[in-house]
Amino acid sequence: NVLDHLHHQWDLLIAHPPCTFLAYSGLHHLNRDPQRQQKHDEAIEFAAKLLNAPIKHKCIEQPRSSLKNYKDISQKIQPWQYGDDASKETWFWLTELPLLRSTTIIAPRIVNNKKRWANQSDDGHPLARKAEDRSRTFPGVAAAMAAQWGNHIRNQRK
Repeated sequence: NVLDHLHHQWDLLIAHPPCTFLAYSGLHHLNRDPQRQQKHDEAIEFAAKLLNAPIKHKCIEQPRSSLKNYKDISQKIQPWQYGDDASKETWFWLTELPLLRSTTIIAPRIVNNKKRWANQSDDGHPLARKAEDRSRTFPGVAAAMAAQWGNHIRNQRK
């Protein structure tokens, strides 16, 4: 359990709390399933523990999420800004980290005057069917995090 390890002497926490009960895309279920509200509240509580962990440098990553109601978003990014042919607005809550700088812009294809990337159908819906596939961190984003934030922390030590 990650919560058992937050008090170790970590240099950096990059956390991806499960979005099943936090993402805006699923919030319409809150009124349909009474247990869903409790799971949502528990998910917020878990993410709050990550946000408040005693680690100097932190990034909490989520898709568009109700975590926004708990704490203001630091940055919004898209995978296509980091060399991945994909669209998926991703939000960061940053502590003692600089904003992630774009690395390589991937141009969209245009369908009926609308921008589309490889992970979208022509009508804009995600092509990935499984939640596990939709929730993966894109390699270009992960590489930018490692390089930029790793260098930031390394430079602070000098």
